[in-house]
Amino acid sequence: MQMLAIRRISTVIALVTVLGVWVTNAHPATSPPPTLSKIRHTVVPDRTRIVLDLTGKANYKIRKFENPDRIAVNLTGVKLARNIKRFEINEGVVRRVRINRLSWGTQVVFDLRQTAEWSDLFLIPVDGMPDRIVVDVKNDRAQSPVKTAESVKRETSTRPVPRKAIATPARTQQQQIVVAIDAGHGGKDPGAIGKYKLIEKHVALDISRRVARKINEKNGYKAVMTRDSDVFLDLVERTRIAKKRDADIFVSIHLNTAPRRSARGAEVFLISPAGAEATAKKFLSNRKNAARELGLNAPESDDIMHMLVDVNQ
Repeated sequence: MQMLAIRRISTVIALVTVLGVWVTNAHPATSPPPTLSKIRHTVVPDRTRIVLDLTGKANYKIRKFENPDRIAVNLTGVKLARNIKRFEINEGVVRRVRINRLSWGTQVVFDLRQTAEWSDLFLIPVDGMPDRIVVDVKNDRAQSPVKTAESVKRETSTRPVPRKAIATPARTQQQQIVVAIDAGHGGKDPGAIGKYKLIEKHVALDISRRVARKINEKNGYKAVMTRDSDVFLDLVERTRIAKKRDADIFVSIHLNTAPRRSARGAEVFLISPAGAEATAKKFLSNRKNAARELGLNAPESDDIMHMLVDVNQ
């Protein structure tokens, strides 16, 4: 009788244990679905940047439509915060941003003024910034207008006659041309993050070191680095370092992500302090908002009127 009782108790304990596991697996702990909490935007001459702030990681796809031209960001399983509403953008390639609540999630639509391409990037939380999707809608018409024969003739007739260039002697060792090499991003600002976990701040620093070595190999030239380690510097501090080292030219190295692996080439942007002061001031004003997107300090004035080398990978 005692052996039979022990067997029955063992059987009951085994059943309770199995049932306990089954009940636990039947009701697993689930995290709440992510919510689209905020939409921000910044307009600069060559693109409109729209940032979607999220409360968690989300699956998304982007599609382009025509007639009328628009780009749709489909956020599967993402809820929408109550305070988000459609809004107009008075300048740039994006005319309006509107939101659709759908059975499968949320759709954010960018109504365009013209057909346009885009690039997108998902950023994980860093330094108080949330999960977010960054979409850059490119303004291809921001390029300089094509000059006609008549416009060239008119410019030539009104252009002041340039003074003859004065030959200058070669610089001595104490009069080297100093080139400030600025590795983009760094520290808390990772920059673009590639598909294979390449981080812009690391690649930009590696390229900058190589460029500096090449420059130092040339007679009459000297390279100085604004940063030579993984540290964060705001834009104003970078230019102050260059000025302190008496730099003659400022070269900033950045990288872009590309939707196609076959993308190759480089982009070089030049801003002349003498010839584009008004354009530079407007650009810097818009860059203040762009800097805030990543939690950076915004530039104060004309301190980043320099040569910007942007290497596409």
